[in-house]
Amino acid sequence: MLEYLPYILILIGLTVITVLIFLNRRIRKYWQAVSNMLALSDEHEFNLSPFLKDIEPILKRLGIDDFAYHIEYLNVTLHKDAPEYRHNLQKKWSQDPAIILLTFYFSSRPRGENRAIFHLLLEILLMIIRHNIFTRQLIVQQTFDRLHKINAFVLHDVKNLAQFIVFLNHNLNNLYSPDEQRDFIQTLKETMPALTIRAARIMGFFQKTGPDNNLLISVLSDKTRKHGQISLTSLINVLHKQYNFPLTIKGNISIHQKTADQFMAVLDNILKNIHDKSQQAPLRCLIIMYEKNNEKILKIIDTGGQCANIERIFEPFYTTKKQGLGIGLFQAREVMKKLGGKITARNIRHGIMFEIRLPVK
Repeated sequence: MLEYLPYILILIGLTVITVLIFLNRRIRKYWQAVSNMLALSDEHEFNLSPFLKDIEPILKRLGIDDFAYHIEYLNVTLHKDAPEYRHNLQKKWSQDPAIILLTFYFSSRPRGENRAIFHLLLEILLMIIRHNIFTRQLIVQQTFDRLHKINAFVLHDVKNLAQFIVFLNHNLNNLYSPDEQRDFIQTLKETMPALTIRAARIMGFFQKTGPDNNLLISVLSDKTRKHGQISLTSLINVLHKQYNFPLTIKGNISIHQKTADQFMAVLDNILKNIHDKSQQAPLRCLIIMYEKNNEKILKIIDTGGQCANIERIFEPFYTTKKQGLGIGLFQAREVMKKLGGKITARNIRHGIMFEIRLPVK
């Protein structure tokens, strides 16, 4: 028996070396995957939407068949479903108002060191996403701190009024014929009601008063009103006269005059964004309104092209425009929350569709 001992020791040694080489390669493989995920996080500058899409090939190479997630933070919701596999590993974390739910799916049950490694990988991915969210929240908070006492919503309205003044000055210096002068005066008459309401909203802020609903009612004095309700079609027509893009309205709903001023701010922000897009390329806009299941539903559709990061469109201070503040659509969502409704946006074939839902009562 003793004569076989050297051979047994050599076999044991070779086995140990083989196992160590195998584990070393496995560890290097997973470490490389983690390094790639960290590099992607930096490359996308803490923008989770493209980051989550780009890590899927990395996870598949590690033996994870599919990956699902649900993430909420800063008015952003990221969600991806996956086919129901028989086996999965899941991790959830929440810290109001942020929520993270991650799921790895497998066609066969991971066992032994594989299960432990996948658990560790899930924890690392959760830490990367939490770091992205905390960084984004910190950036937003620092921006709010820099603004200090300046109310961001008022600043947005002031910017729009300033743009109108620039437009007014440009046209006054380029009126050469009586016909041009008459057309310009007619345009002023049509746009002044909405601008007057916007200016009154700003003055109400500085004077610490509420919105002047009587002013809105006087602007729409020639429109149909019943039992304190204002036609949304009339409201949209008043706002649209400030802008220059083709608009078609189908259907009609009404809102209470006490909330009309706030709802007008929501519509104004959306129409202003569509107008800005129309300056880059021609587009059409369609607005559909109806009531269903005790909800008032408003769909605003444009053909001006899709938004690359549609998930971030309501994020404060996120903008794709050179002169934009990233306030308008954030303001719109905050207003809808106060009214008990909600606003969403999604890419469609040729543009973007905003959907507004408001309870009937």
